[in-house]
Amino acid sequence: LAAAAGMSRRTCFRYFASKDELIVGKWELIGRDIEEALRARPSDEPAWAALRRAFDVVVDHYADPVRRANSLRLDAIVLNHPTLRGAYLVKINDIAQACAEIVRRRDGYADGDALPYVIANAAGACLMSAMAMTLVARPDEFADEIDALMARVRIG
Repeated sequence: LAAAAGMSRRTCFRYFASKDELIVGKWELIGRDIEEALRARPSDEPAWAALRRAFDVVVDHYADPVRRANSLRLDAIVLNHPTLRGAYLVKINDIAQACAEIVRRRDGYADGDALPYVIANAAGACLMSAMAMTLVARPDEFADEIDALMARVRIG
């Protein structure tokens, strides 16, 4: 990977602390983009709707067929390797915590209120479930599946 990027291994590991970080790094970037998109949503928009729109970052990432194929291959490696899967789950948790903090601030929840964390995690579970259900066999239905799952969870 370092050679393909035109750098030495030593230089590569100045940017990434470990091989695990290198492999799951896309989720670091996607997480930042989700956070940025969530912060950019209108302040009067309900948190649930704002999170759904922020997830368009992920929809856009997987929309390109070549990027989707490459990402799904990498995702399969990550999910089938215990250490990488652990690093991936840490990244997903980091994204949920960051989104919960954004929801807490934008919607005026008190420090220590668990509801923003529940909201962010429930929305994230809808996103991850839609990914699992559609990206391989029905990628064109990914966004619709997120919408459907989030609508079902929102109404209980």
